Parts: sequence; C-alpha cells; structure tokens
Amino acid sequence: SQCLTNLLPGQLNCEFQPVRGNVPTRLRKMALESAGLVLAKAGLDRLLEGERDGYLQIGLRDLLKDCRFQVLPISLNPPAPAQGALAVEILRDRQDLNQLCAEFIDEKTFACVKRERAVLQRYGGGCHQKIGVAVLPRSYGVICAMRGLTDAGEVLQDWRIESAAPWSRAASAEKVFPLRPQDNSWFKRRHIPLSESLTTVDGLFVARAEAWPQGYLPQPTQIVWTAGVQTWIKLARQGVWVQGCFDGLGEGEDMGLDLIAGRTVEFTKLTHSDGNASPSQKVRRTYCLEDKEDAPDLRGKTHFFWMSRTSFERARKLYPKEISEGHHACGPGLTYDYLKDLKNLKHPVKVFISLQQFLDESLP
Repeated sequence: SQCLTNLLPGQLNCEFQPVRGNVPTRLRKMALESAGLVLAKAGLDRLLEGERDGYLQIGLRDLLKDCRFQVLPISLNPPAPAQGALAVEILRDRQDLNQLCAEFIDEKTFACVKRERAVLQRYGGGCHQKIGVAVLPRSYGVICAMRGLTDAGEVLQDWRIESAAPWSRAASAEKVFPLRPQDNSWFKRRHIPLSESLTTVDGLFVARAEAWPQGYLPQPTQIVWTAGVQTWIKLARQGVWVQGCFDGLGEGEDMGLDLIAGRTVEFTKLTHSDGNASPSQKVRRTYCLEDKEDAPDLRGKTHFFWMSRTSFERARKLYPKEISEGHHACGPGLTYDYLKDLKNLKHPVKVFISLQQFLDESLP
C-alpha cells in the first residue's frame, strides 16, 4: 500500500479496506464515505462502453463526474490473472462449437491468459489469492509483471522483459555503465520560461520531472500523464495529481483513457529543447540541456544502458570506439526506436525493462 500512496499528492496516510458490491454500489459507497476506490479498469471500461452505447442505464457518469481518477501502474499493481479477458465455456466433446469458437479466438490473448493463470495455480489457484499477474507481448519481447503475497507469506515481485535478442555478461563490473542512475549524468538542465499559459492545454505528457514548470499546478480538468513511475512520484511530491504513466514502456503504449476521461484527450508533451517529438505531436519546450564538463568516463566500458537518445549521442561523440564496439541496451520507447536502426553498432540493441534488469543480466 505504501508504494501506491506515494502516487498521491501530499503526505496522505491511506488505510486499505475490502469493499463488496457491484461497481455502481461501490461507487455510491465511495461517495457516501468520502473515500477512494480501487477498481479493475477493464470492468469499469466495459460498463462505460455499454452505457455510452445505451445498453446500460445505471448512471455511471453521474457517479464519476465529481471523481478524480488514477490508472495505477502495472509494475506496482498488476491486475488479477486473466483480468479483462473474455472466454466461452463449452462441452469438451462439442467439436462443432470448438470449430465455431476457433474463428474468433485471439491466440496471443489465449497464450497470455494461460501463462497468467499458471502463475496463480502455482500458488494455490484460488480467487482469494492476493496475487496480480500480467503478461504483455510486444514487438521487442514479452513484459512480465507480478506482485503479491502468497498464503505462506512469500512476497512476490517481478518486473522484466523476456527477449530473444542475444546478450552476454560483462567481464567485470568495471566494464558496465552505469551502475547507478546518477552515474549517467551528461547534462545540466536549465528551465525555459513559458511563452504562453498551460491552463488551456487539455492533457500534459511529462517526459521527466525536470520538464514540469516550476510551481505550476494543473487545472482540475487537465489530465497529467508521465513517462514512468519515478516522474509520477516526483510530481506528486510537488502537489500534482497525476492520472497515470507509460510505466517506462514508451510513448507507443495505449493510454486507454477515452472511456474513463469521457473524451479523447489531446496531449501536449513537455520536454527539453532537443527532445524527440513526432511532426504531429504538440510540444512545449520547458528546459534546455547544457553539456557538463565532468562527463562520465567511458574508457574501457563494454556494456551500456541508455536512458535517452541525447545521452547516447554525446557519449558517441566523446568515446566513438567504445560506443561502436560496445553492447548497448535501453528501455522500450523512443530511445530503442532510435538505437535499433543505427548501422554502425557492432552488436544488436537489447531491451530491458529497467536499469536494474540490465544490471542483473550484465554483471558477472
């Protein structure tokens, strides 16, 4: 619960209690008790979709209109195994129905559900298990998330990418860069004064905490989305209500906000003066990068994890031999999209979910 309260603005002490009833009943209880409510987004989205199309008349919008929502990160709060997947149950010997169902089975979803349920079964398989599991296939690998507590008191925690891309361990820890996030420091950051107000912007996507304009508090109707959990936590400490994040998986991930927000949100990206942006993307440049004189020393390094394209570019300029011959890794997203297409790297680029996974698989 502590990791989730860190996502809320201010120093809030939250006590988590179970609540019973269907979704409208739970929402009414939340309003009556002036409390918060944690729900499965898949179920809420399904009800909102039905109400939007006129299939349900339970007034979900009226219950939600005065609420502020957050989409909890999968890394911290993965859903129940197979959450949101639809299944059809038939008799084993009805081959006619088997053939009919085969026409609309999504094989990727089916494979993910089997893996998620297998994890739950390993620890008892009951519906009261306090275990969340998510298996998400992507072009660069399979994202695996698990958190929970078994009946035996074992704490479960897993957040990684399974990838078939080749990788080898370094000869020594001295060959690996960086060993800590603060070691990967190439630039000083200087804020750029805003030329126009942000109050009319619908949604704000924050690439990193330094991009947030100092002292700005968003309007109640504005949606704030961050690149990762750490940026979310830093903004929350400044009193900013953040609705969700990409969980470090890159800007190509689907936010899935239209139903819960009640509209299609148009986002403006807050980034630095040389930050990546597509031609159609709205951008506000809120800070600039200035080269640090005491840049990291990469002489003799062989294994690298890059957190931005700009860091990689400066490193390549200063240490061309180490960069061209090295083993390179990064998280999913724009940095990977850039690195994987470079032609003068000796080894293919590998995707890891985090610096920690990179270190786990790179240190001897």
